[in-house]
Amino acid sequence: MNSDGHMYLLLGAVVTADGQTLYQLVHGSSAIALIPETAISQAKFQKAWRLHPGKQGVSLHVGNGILCVDSLNYNFGHILPNEKVSHTFTLTNMGDTALVIRKPQTSCGCTTTSLINDIVLKPRETTSIVVELQSTNVVSTRQFVYFNLTEPETNSTRQVLLSLFGSQTIFKSVVPRAIDFGIVRPGFSYSQSVSVIETFFDRFSIKKIDPSGAPLTWNVENLEAGKGLHRYKITFTLNVGDQPTGRQQKIVHVITDSRFSPDILVPVTFEVAPRVSAIPSVLALGEVPVGETREDHIYFMSSIGYPFEVKLKSVPPEATCRLEKKKDYVELIVNTKLLTVGLWQKNIVVNVISPSHDDDVIEIRCSGLGKQPVKIPYTNGGGNSLRSTGRSK
Repeated sequence: MNSDGHMYLLLGAVVTADGQTLYQLVHGSSAIALIPETAISQAKFQKAWRLHPGKQGVSLHVGNGILCVDSLNYNFGHILPNEKVSHTFTLTNMGDTALVIRKPQTSCGCTTTSLINDIVLKPRETTSIVVELQSTNVVSTRQFVYFNLTEPETNSTRQVLLSLFGSQTIFKSVVPRAIDFGIVRPGFSYSQSVSVIETFFDRFSIKKIDPSGAPLTWNVENLEAGKGLHRYKITFTLNVGDQPTGRQQKIVHVITDSRFSPDILVPVTFEVAPRVSAIPSVLALGEVPVGETREDHIYFMSSIGYPFEVKLKSVPPEATCRLEKKKDYVELIVNTKLLTVGLWQKNIVVNVISPSHDDDVIEIRCSGLGKQPVKIPYTNGGGNSLRSTGRSK
């Protein structure tokens, strides 16, 4: 802890290619910094603690269950450029009730796990999750694996986070280190550039680019970076065609004749927007008196103007639907009549059919709150009576 009260974590030490020892220092959520011992001394930290891992692992409670994980983090130390490393986390059910470990998610496409489906862990059973990490051209490697842990007996759930760290010596500069095209539309092209810069220790030229199945084309420019060094500007163009909708992650390989790390890995992510969108995509009715009919309209529109038709696949019993074909869109007219008091949640499911693409399925989430009709007093002639707003004309 420094004089300003900031907490730093010294993970470990790595030895660089030239034999220098550097220390891995972490502050908050920032990247791992590699610094020499002299810099730590000059920082004049006010306090220090040495942390020892527990011999029995870490106990995680969920509902009536207990999961013991041998460790929640692992430090690979020094990782070579483009090296593939792995670590095994051991999980044991220490409680008396079964636990469900959901399929893990990772923070990047360069990190994968051996667990590809949900598993049930019975009391006293042990399982392992092997995490494999492919290093990219970054000094600091900080990846995460997270999964939901469920105890079915009480229907309790909590999220478990596993952290992996590592550091490597970089012989070339890659800016940016990854490309995210964001949300893209079929039939359109998008471009982003990456610069790969030589260092005096590593002079190279680009020989080949492997997109690994990503719908990319590219152009390479050889530019001067100063002091006799070269800067290779690679402009990637994403051509969105028949890719499936949703988020996609790819690893592009830039092959060089470098002596140290010939294969440069550039993670590429993009999310393909649906070819046909439902507007609105959620039907929120709000409060609706029971027995009263509510009419709403949903419009299906093409993002690129290609022809399509919509067919109803599933309609909840509280709703009646009809489709009307317009010039540039398809209109869905929904009449809903809630029959019971309380929360109502159902889905309307349609098939979107096009002669040039595979059929798509669109689910429209519907929700409403059924309430009792309000009765108000009124005067009819000389006497008072009550009438329901559901019977008013």
